Order: sequence, then C-alpha cells, then structure tokens
Amino acid sequence: MRIPVTTRGIRLIAAVVLVVAAAACGDDDDSSDVITIPSSDGSSPSVVMDAHFNVEQRPYVSVTNGSTPQQADAVPDETVTFIATGTDTDGGVKTIEIWHTRNPCPRHDADFGDDSAQTCQPLLARTIAAKNPDPDIMKTAGATAAKSRTVSYNLHFPPAGTRSFQADVWAKVINWAGDERESAHTTIDGRT
Repeated sequence: MRIPVTTRGIRLIAAVVLVVAAAACGDDDDSSDVITIPSSDGSSPSVVMDAHFNVEQRPYVSVTNGSTPQQADAVPDETVTFIATGTDTDGGVKTIEIWHTRNPCPRHDADFGDDSAQTCQPLLARTIAAKNPDPDIMKTAGATAAKSRTVSYNLHFPPAGTRSFQADVWAKVINWAGDERESAHTTIDGRT
C-alpha cells in the first residue's frame, strides 16, 4: 500500500522531528560545570595530559602538574593524539594549551656519506600546538566560567626511512587569577 505524501504531511513530520530534537537536547547548561569567577582565587589550577597511540594494545601515557616526565616511542607513520584537561573548581579555567618543541631531522646514513645529521638543529622553539581559551578572555569577577577546559592535538610521525623525529609535549592551564600550571613533559621519539 502506498501512502500519499502531501506538503502538509511533510511540514507536520518536520515539526515533530524538531520538537523531539529540542526535547532530547534539553537544557545543556549544567550549573555544576560552571563557577562564578571570584574576586580573588587562592588555589591553583591542575592539568593532566594523555598521549594516545594508534597502535592496538598499546597503553597511553599520562602526565600531570607535579608528575614525572614520560618518554615513549612512536612507530613510523603513526599519529599520537594528545588530550589535555585543565581544572580549577573554585576559580574557573581561562585557557588550556598544549605546547611542543619538535626536531624533524633528516635521516642520517653513514654508508652514503650523508652528513645532514651533523647540521640538524636541536629541538625547535617552544610553540603552542593547540589551545582552547574561554570565548571571552576579558571576563572579570562575577562572570561565569567553566570549571574545566579540554584541548586535543594530533602529532603525526613521518613514514619509515625518511627522517628521525622527536617531539617534547606538555600542557599548560591558566585560571582567571592568572595562575599557571604546566604538566610534566612527554618526549616521544619517532623510530625509523
């Protein structure tokens, strides 16, 4: 049996879909996730950063502010995903950032008299790889802000035989009082 479709029927279905979608969304403003920025904040924020490898059965590496630095190897052509979360439950987080230095050196092959490794520079300057600031960084005391913010960054290591590659990665959180905390560093060497 074929049911005729009319313009009125389509409008009715569209209206029902919108109502159901709106009801499913509900009120996403969960007050437990926000804080009123205080006029003074005596506590420091905290930060955690994980490095997730796309090799099956491989555990992730995690660092925090105050933890021990970590070191790991990446396989050729691997993408490592860094996820950092900054938290300040009584003062709010202004921004969360992932910083890194990288050293993409050409592959050194002594058998062919290649001396490019001798001219390879040390780790490049510290740069922000990714950040997630509050949309209004000019907020002042009395405004609401998120208790935590999260940011991610994908770092791709080159294919085998092209070059060696080392990255030093860490996260930094800043709260609304201007207090900063950095995680320990995670150094990852690309194997060729």
